[in-house]
Amino acid sequence: MALLDIACVITGVVTGKLFYIENGYTVYGPWSDYIGTIPLISLIAFFCISFRGIRKLGLRQVFFLSTYLIFSFLNTGILYFYPDLDFSYVTTSFSCVIIFIFIQIDVVAEAWVSEQVLVSANKAKSDFLARMSHEIRTPVNTILGMDEMILRESRDSTVLEYAGDIQSAGRNLLSIINDILDLSKIESGKMEIIPVEYDLARLLRGLANMVTIRAKEKNLTLDISVSEDIPSGLFGDDGRIRQILTNLLTNAVKYTEHGYIYFRVNMIDQENEAPDDTVLLHFEVEDTGMGIRPEDMDKLFGEFERVNSISTRNIEGTGLGIPITMKMLNLMNSELKVKSVYGKGSVFSFDLVQRIVNREPVGDFRKNAEEAVSENTADLPAFTAPSAKVFLVDDSKTNRKVFRALLKRSMIGVVEAENGQDAISLASAERFDIIFMDHMMPGMDGVEAMNRIRAISDGPCKDTPIIVLTANAIVGSKDEYLTLGFDGYLSKPIEYAELEKTIRTLLTPS
Repeated sequence: MALLDIACVITGVVTGKLFYIENGYTVYGPWSDYIGTIPLISLIAFFCISFRGIRKLGLRQVFFLSTYLIFSFLNTGILYFYPDLDFSYVTTSFSCVIIFIFIQIDVVAEAWVSEQVLVSANKAKSDFLARMSHEIRTPVNTILGMDEMILRESRDSTVLEYAGDIQSAGRNLLSIINDILDLSKIESGKMEIIPVEYDLARLLRGLANMVTIRAKEKNLTLDISVSEDIPSGLFGDDGRIRQILTNLLTNAVKYTEHGYIYFRVNMIDQENEAPDDTVLLHFEVEDTGMGIRPEDMDKLFGEFERVNSISTRNIEGTGLGIPITMKMLNLMNSELKVKSVYGKGSVFSFDLVQRIVNREPVGDFRKNAEEAVSENTADLPAFTAPSAKVFLVDDSKTNRKVFRALLKRSMIGVVEAENGQDAISLASAERFDIIFMDHMMPGMDGVEAMNRIRAISDGPCKDTPIIVLTANAIVGSKDEYLTLGFDGYLSKPIEYAELEKTIRTLLTPS
């Protein structure tokens, strides 16, 4: 409608007038002049739209029509009393200018309203998914926590097999939830790249351990190649890099039934104008899996779509891994490249610029990784701290039961509270080595409870580290909680390894 209005306005200004005066008589022009004088077509269209009930006329449209009628009658009246005065061009041009201005206001206003509706919809979706994440993760925490107890304490092989299946299914469920939440956060524009200093060898070693276990389960050969001269200390978002590579590696294992998987990391020469303190890394994941048909390549990048849907119907997954990977790479000024031959395999790769903070090379990655594994698997004393006392604040009774069960063999004393007010009272009267604080609780949430405990300057827990323990596990949540003032972050379902690591860091076990 706006384009039609503008076209008619320009035509009216250039060509026409409704009538003109010749020898003292009013002479009406032909039909073409009627159309050219004022955007008459637009007026008729507005009337038809309103009459058919398609759209009600707003104030701007009413003013639009009134302008046409008022100036037309005004010019007619002037000519009636003063036939020698012809203001047709003046009134027509003035009407066209006003109409043009209000057309633009209408367009801008509609665009603004549409943008606000979109922003509100995205916010509502994000809030909904955050709540759903919390609600889903809370029962899953109980399921996996109790399942962990079965795996620890049962000696029946059949029961252990069932428990292992429960654990696998629970982790797959969490993976699906995480994919949906990550995609939502990216689409709402809330996904941020948060660069930190990190050790590349350690990051790759963790990925290697993960994919090695999965490859062995399917009898696949895994070959990892890392250039020895890559600097070991880099500055970038290691969390996003880890997530991207995890998606690519797990997909390679998932869609490969026999053969091998290659994981390569090397450096690429940069252009002359590139900063001296940066390195361009090339990551590549190759497999001998089923490959992708040329006609299915577009589906690879579609959300919730699966390529070769018939042959992959028994493979778990949401189809979100590659779309999320692509969008994360875009945020880091990179892109995902794909080469695939159907029936033979695929190669996924991307290049990434990272700033160097430590030029010491990673060296022989394979040898160093084996030494690190040997050190990590050496016999360590059982983790116990009977003299330690931690404080758990959580409104869920089952969550508190799971937490206590996980710490059972450590002999750590656990004191519980089910709400923020009770947490403040106990923290005011007794000292604890660590406080684990749930976030979403009725009445007073964990953030407010933490701030009030910290506000007690002479309290026994004024220096006690407070770890947020939350089911709100959207990507980026950890950084948000640390910004709020928490000393650490643990997501539900609780991974015992992460819980023990946190406690070991903050305590000196006996």
